[in-house]
Amino acid sequence: MPDRRREYRLWLLPVFALLVAVAPGRFAQADPTPGSAPTSTPSATDIYYRALAHLKELSSAPYVEYVMRQVNTTIDGRIVLSIDESVRERRRDRASWNLVTARSAGPRAWSIGDVTIGQHYLVPDAFLPLLISRVQTKCCPAEANEMMPGFAKPEDQSLQTNATVPAVASPIYAVIFLGWADLADCGKVAHLGLRSLHDPERYNVRELWVRTSDDVLCKAIYNSHLYRDQRYRDPPGSMVITATLDDRGLITSWRSTTTMNALGGPFRTLDYGEFFSVSWSNQEANYFFDRTLWDAHVKSAPPSGPPRNS
Repeated sequence: MPDRRREYRLWLLPVFALLVAVAPGRFAQADPTPGSAPTSTPSATDIYYRALAHLKELSSAPYVEYVMRQVNTTIDGRIVLSIDESVRERRRDRASWNLVTARSAGPRAWSIGDVTIGQHYLVPDAFLPLLISRVQTKCCPAEANEMMPGFAKPEDQSLQTNATVPAVASPIYAVIFLGWADLADCGKVAHLGLRSLHDPERYNVRELWVRTSDDVLCKAIYNSHLYRDQRYRDPPGSMVITATLDDRGLITSWRSTTTMNALGGPFRTLDYGEFFSVSWSNQEANYFFDRTLWDAHVKSAPPSGPPRNS
């Protein structure tokens, strides 16, 4: 049966490189609300590096499970897609097992109980570094920590949180301070703009909102790839995402817009998603991340066994 899901999959992930250009000078822009902004503000580059260093300290594991909800509507409010999926993700290569658990709108090709296997790039752990013990998991290539979103190696540059980070030989981003803002559920944040100095497809983070009191990343805008089913090798498309993060460094919700081609011509949808019930694990069965192994597992399972394929 033709897989029409690729038309609707919007799960993506930023390539979060940590090499930046030191912004010239130190910004001293005053907050319009007296007393609410820090009296002494570090440079935009310092704020950026401190946020990344903080993310590196947060909890994670080689595998993550979660529930994701996606709702797509037309400009006039008509629902095009509304679906919940239970997901198991292998972080080292973003392979994911996706079980449809709820569907109130969308193509008939999607039914509750369907399973697909592919790669998600919009995932709740998108901004957390990939720190995996190869001895413990025996699953990951030596270059695993270079995968999206990659963190700079300690020998390349400092990630200290108590000192200005020096310029690096080959900067990837120019970082500038855009002003102070107040975000719901986060508070006073510094708004940073990032300009890629090299490949914008790879170095695709465009804006960050960081709470400077504790270096928590609260919001981000980035361009990322579309979901791709494991059975296909076509290059994934891309879409600009605005993501909201919590204190655990996890994306809790996101929004974007998408233009689709249909028989009547192109039309635009407003896209919104949420992540729930995020949990970490150190190991998952290999058949969750390989279509051939999964098909064999389903055939060998008893009638009351795992969900059906799609």
